[in-house]
Amino acid sequence: FVLIRAGLHFSEVGDLAGAVRLFEEAAALAGQLGDRRSEAQARGNLGYNYVLLGLYSLAEATLERARQLTAAIGERRMRAYHLLNLGLAHVQSGSAGEAHQLLGEAVAELEVMGDTFGQAAGQLYLGLALEHEGEWATAAQRFGAAEELFSSRGMDGFAVTALAGQARAALALSHAHTA
Repeated sequence: FVLIRAGLHFSEVGDLAGAVRLFEEAAALAGQLGDRRSEAQARGNLGYNYVLLGLYSLAEATLERARQLTAAIGERRMRAYHLLNLGLAHVQSGSAGEAHQLLGEAVAELEVMGDTFGQAAGQLYLGLALEHEGEWATAAQRFGAAEELFSSRGMDGFAVTALAGQARAALALSHAHTA
């Protein structure tokens, strides 16, 4: 689906408004055509871009719809990624408690599938949720798991994000010497 690929490109180069327009158009067109897989993919990417833009209510509604579509058509991996992003939307909107179940379910599903990147992202997002709740010791463990998984895949940019989470946790726990 060309509109989805174009939206991904716009998102990757930082034109989130352009990406949103393309993903909205792709979702609408796929829905009209009855292509539920493409609609779910477009809505998932749209929801994630809403998260990046700080539009958490829109992100949550859009990602929930994408999750429903993927559940209906049996797209387990895509559904798990929608759960990850829905969990992230909840974390960023201040509903970290609601995020735990979504993220835990996603990580478990991705572990069964052997999806290391998805597992790492889930650990990172769980760390963020715990950080928002002030559960610094457990957050540090999740960030550590994320860093290990990202590093095992050679994804150093993502690993640095997890290391930053570990440093925040160490500082919050008054362990500045390990930060």
